[in-house]
Amino acid sequence: MIWVLEILRVYIVFLAFGATLNVIVIGEVFIIASLVGMIPLLPGGLGAVDGVMVGFYSKAGISLSLAAPVTLIERLISFWMATIIGLVILPHYGSSVLEKISVGTSAESMDNP
Repeated sequence: MIWVLEILRVYIVFLAFGATLNVIVIGEVFIIASLVGMIPLLPGGLGAVDGVMVGFYSKAGISLSLAAPVTLIERLISFWMATIIGLVILPHYGSSVLEKISVGTSAESMDNP
């Protein structure tokens, strides 16, 4: 269900730019780009996902001048917005998690002198 909503988000970004593209094409590009993004082991597939999306949208008949900004906006929404929100929330809600991690590593260092 999450992938369907993510594909719908990309479709809405295309609509916001005044372009209509078949949802099946968007789905195919999105899924392939997501899978390729797992190969380089970079956070969020940085660079790989973006390049694949722009390249495949161009191959699907979308002009480069539309494919690039749609991909940029979509990645800002999907990756960077979630990352920034997480970093903002981490000091408040993540403090207990960070304390557990530091306590766990301290206990391990005491066990192994």
